[in-house]
Amino acid sequence: MLNSMEKLRFSWKDNSNEGSTIFELTESAIAIGRANSNDVILSHASISRHHASINRTPHGIFIQDLGSRFGTYVDGVAIKPKTPVSIELNSDVKFGSLVVNLSAIHSERKTQINPEFCTKPLYDAVNDLQKVIQNSSDSQQERKIDQAFSDANLKIDHWTLQNNLIHQIYLLLNHTPSYESFLAKMLPMLVNVLKAERGFILRFDKHQRKLVSIASHKYTFDEDGHMLDSNNLFSQTIARRCFDENDIVLVADACTDEALVQTLSIKNFSIKSAVAIPLSYGNKIMGVVYLDHCSEINHFNETQNDFIRSLQIHASTALKSTIHYSQAITDDLTGLYTRKYFEKRIRQTMEQSLRYNSQCSLLLLDIDHFKAINDTYGHNCGDEVLKAVSQLLTDSARKSDVVGRLGGEEFVFLLSETNELGAIQYAERLRTDIANLVIRHESVEVSITASFGIASYHSRLGTMEYKFIEEADQAMYLAKKAGRDRVEAIKNKFVDAMQTQVVDPTITE
Repeated sequence: MLNSMEKLRFSWKDNSNEGSTIFELTESAIAIGRANSNDVILSHASISRHHASINRTPHGIFIQDLGSRFGTYVDGVAIKPKTPVSIELNSDVKFGSLVVNLSAIHSERKTQINPEFCTKPLYDAVNDLQKVIQNSSDSQQERKIDQAFSDANLKIDHWTLQNNLIHQIYLLLNHTPSYESFLAKMLPMLVNVLKAERGFILRFDKHQRKLVSIASHKYTFDEDGHMLDSNNLFSQTIARRCFDENDIVLVADACTDEALVQTLSIKNFSIKSAVAIPLSYGNKIMGVVYLDHCSEINHFNETQNDFIRSLQIHASTALKSTIHYSQAITDDLTGLYTRKYFEKRIRQTMEQSLRYNSQCSLLLLDIDHFKAINDTYGHNCGDEVLKAVSQLLTDSARKSDVVGRLGGEEFVFLLSETNELGAIQYAERLRTDIANLVIRHESVEVSITASFGIASYHSRLGTMEYKFIEEADQAMYLAKKAGRDRVEAIKNKFVDAMQTQVVDPTITE
């Protein structure tokens, strides 16, 4: 527990130099950086003057990057500046390129529950237990104490479950830049914690004028195993009431609710109990979480109100942060990463390749004759082509790959741990998939092709991401020049010394 821990030890080793310092944990933040004004001073070239801070809270230890030049890394992943991230103690955190171990020093004093640092449900549970013990008569004492312990444990379990879920949501927020991906990953957490049988994330579609599913968990299938239309799987009545009123809607018994009993979704799927939770910030509704239970009446009820209300606040706040961050790093039309963010990711991958002698490749593609598509069918059709190609690239990407839009009809694909041959094979598959793609716009079917350029990382590029992109661009130009709808790899002009064989002129055959 937090109040059994009074101090935090920072330990690091840089080449032959080792360092360690112990700092007392209080309510004040611990400032970390190179400047002498910091609480923990780390004299290292990759550490900014004011690099990061660590806070102790009732819910754990949180670290925050203060906009440092070379970043702060938790579990090997760079955290977003100005965003608190929960960390486990007795683990390593990287400040710039300096790895620092954080470990707790615990007090031997007996832990006591302090209402100032304890959530009310847990504190109330202990108080209720104490009152029962004090007021019980001898004949009833044992039974009442057992019941009180049981009630207290339920409240404590409920409190722990809630805080663990909130903690997981904020961890997910830090590791998921796309808000669509954030929602898709958050939904199973909500389904499991609230023990729902099915769950949906809904958004309002202005064209259809109804709520549509953008993420689902525990799909329903028809007799042939095909997924049913998700928009008919949930109760529009419940979801729309939540959306219109911007408030939580709890349906304990849908079978006796006159407004629901005759609705199609309730009858078709025998929905017994449901809850709809608005994801809102102020008066703006960003989406709706819809959960239901098809085999149990009263599964969702008023006793869960406090928990669901707290969950709504944290999930909405996390979603707003994710949307803002996603909008800052992704292209509005395609949803792919912007050039600025993509160049940052390329530079990070180049640094890793240079440091660990690993391989990576860039794949740059350009849609052939794109101007003719705009001129012939209009810019709306051109936008549909760009979105279709973007979706194909996103679906084809591995978890370690990064896809971005350079601008116009040019896209770039960063392939980690992939050499030139692997990149060429990958590009050939994409080229074929794009050539087989048919984009339907109104009454028109449009077919397209694309030209690909491949560049593989070599040490002479250093960490100059613009040079890496230039090489892929040159290869793509060669593909265009050679007739389009093909893949070309850049031919490096220089050969590394380790790959050059020198023949001794004194040796003759």
